[in-house]
Amino acid sequence: MATSLEARVPLLDHVFLEWVTALGPQWKMPKGEQKFILKKLAARVGVPSEVLNRPKQGFALPLGTWMCGELKELVSTTLLDAQTLQRGYFQPSGVKRMLDEHLQGRRDHSARLWRCSSSNCGTETF
Repeated sequence: MATSLEARVPLLDHVFLEWVTALGPQWKMPKGEQKFILKKLAARVGVPSEVLNRPKQGFALPLGTWMCGELKELVSTTLLDAQTLQRGYFQPSGVKRMLDEHLQGRRDHSARLWRCSSSNCGTETF
């Protein structure tokens, strides 16, 4: 929710919430299994068991792919702009090398490049 990603919409429905709160504990977490009812419902509508039972995973953006595609021009022009480079936050040769390595697929510098193209670029050293 801190990143404006809302994934709990079914739990906000007051009718659903009232129904769930009236259920006994044997239906909410039998043998400690969390989200028991939601998983049973998802299985009933066809969600594969490998999806329902996989380990929890985070939500990551494909920055590396984007920076070699639709964000390539934006990141390059932002980081290599004369006004950006004159600020002295980082060495132009280091930024160019890192950008070249990333765009040629030799190393994934997406996290550093993203931080440098955002407002935190003063904290990076190259």
